[in-house]
Amino acid sequence: MLAAIKFRPIERATLELLLTAHKAEGADPVAAYGRLMSSAMVAGAIIGLTPQQIAQQAEAFAEQAQRAIVERGDIFGSFREEPH
Repeated sequence: MLAAIKFRPIERATLELLLTAHKAEGADPVAAYGRLMSSAMVAGAIIGLTPQQIAQQAEAFAEQAQRAIVERGDIFGSFREEPH
């Protein structure tokens, strides 16, 4: 199943989820990423996404997320980390 995913990197609910994970993981951005990716992968499996579909979405969404961070430094300034 290829689900039409609405990617919303700067919507309030998305930012609240990010902040919740960030706080829950002791402000460790790598641990927060791991927690959010774990939940995203389970959610993807629940709706039947294949690994290939997840990879396609991840590529597109990563570019959009990086652009959002650059364009909205007022929101993401405290989270900004250089790409690895």
